[in-house]
Amino acid sequence: MARGVLGWSEREYVRERIREKAETLAPFMAGTSADALYARIIGRRQPKMLEITPEIRALARKLPVGDTRGALETIADAIKCKIKSRGAGEEAELLHFNRTADEILRSGIFPNNKGIGIRGCHDCSTLIIAVLRAQGLGPGSARYVRYERKDGTHSVVVVRAGRQTHYVDGLFGTLLNQKEIKELLEAKRNHKYAESDEPIREDYTGAKERLIRDGGY
Repeated sequence: MARGVLGWSEREYVRERIREKAETLAPFMAGTSADALYARIIGRRQPKMLEITPEIRALARKLPVGDTRGALETIADAIKCKIKSRGAGEEAELLHFNRTADEILRSGIFPNNKGIGIRGCHDCSTLIIAVLRAQGLGPGSARYVRYERKDGTHSVVVVRAGRQTHYVDGLFGTLLNQKEIKELLEAKRNHKYAESDEPIREDYTGAKERLIRDGGY
């Protein structure tokens, strides 16, 4: 999703929040500077969300290639065990959509603020796609999905291997069951579904407004 640069007042607001909450934000960024986070949030820079770093490649080698249901279940469970939820207060909205798969993996945590609907499914899905890319599954085989559920917006990974289609829910470390798939397909029919090669990112203002209005993961 294209992201325009925020206006001056919004930029100053973001800059001040990052400065005030530097200690809270730092563990999530795994060494990435506050300036780099600021540039992403305001739309000046686009992070390489799925860059295959040595850490991503090493994790991918330890896991079975994700082209079967069993392998995907193993990967989903491994990601759930690898990264843990941590409360981030209002700063969760600064981190949401703005961390790469490598930063997510190296930090070992994802931000959680249920009050504004951020629970971590975007980060988990981003990391799973990066692992699958490192294993050789291209955009035609593994894609990012965001859709509307009864309890808010959710993100999963759709994997198409041969004639089989699987939906990987990294947040819960499992694959969607038939009831959950039915809900996803209903969202697709109702045009409340988006699918893309890379994780879908929203600009800061738009994401904040949506979280307040609808809630979402």
